[in-house]
Amino acid sequence: MIRVLLVDDEPLALRRLVAIVGEMPNVELVGTASDGAAALIEARRLLPDLIVLDIEMPAFNGIEVASILAVERRIQVIVVSAFARYATEAFAVEATDYVLKPVRPHRLQQAVFRAQRRIAEITALETAVAEPLCAHRMLHVPDARGGHDVAMSDIKWIEAARDYVIVHTAALSHLLRSTMLEMAERLPATMPRVHRSAFVNLAFVERLVRSETGVYRLVMTDGETVQVGPNYLPGVRKVLRNPTA
Repeated sequence: MIRVLLVDDEPLALRRLVAIVGEMPNVELVGTASDGAAALIEARRLLPDLIVLDIEMPAFNGIEVASILAVERRIQVIVVSAFARYATEAFAVEATDYVLKPVRPHRLQQAVFRAQRRIAEITALETAVAEPLCAHRMLHVPDARGGHDVAMSDIKWIEAARDYVIVHTAALSHLLRSTMLEMAERLPATMPRVHRSAFVNLAFVERLVRSETGVYRLVMTDGETVQVGPNYLPGVRKVLRNPTA
């Protein structure tokens, strides 16, 4: 169940959001607000998982609210607006999605599903630090001589390669026939997915950097870099900012 706060200064628009969200499965509407200041108060009081909010509002606009909440606490934000011109600003403050008015039920449902996936990914990343990476856990890699075992603790990162994955260690890279979904079921929480095409061992991560084009990458201890997908970025930031959480 995902807990949602709705924010819009237009009564008719707010009622429409309430009606649409009320029909969604596994969604609990915990409150509403009609301006940016009230949105911040209610977000701090109710601690929702997701806020759906308009851009142009009194007190604080939607971008300002999203920016403040991105710093203060982990709350997903879906921006709704009659204008497409604010989309770049919305995604710059890590909005989960940007939905144009008039809001269509199926489009908002898509955005909520995306927020639910992001929340699940963040939760998985946050649990990573609670599960030690045991050196005795092994990954079997078949080869012409029958195969050999690679210790999970020796794996730096894993990348997708069509119907295969490439398992990178400090010494060698191994090709393994497997899907990313299959790997997700076999890997420990300390080796989370950071991109649709990559898992990383947190023990080998040195820092997170942002390129001039806005692409985020993890810099490994040996200088190699692994790209972070936008949907995985909030969870990666959370883990790296507070590795003992």
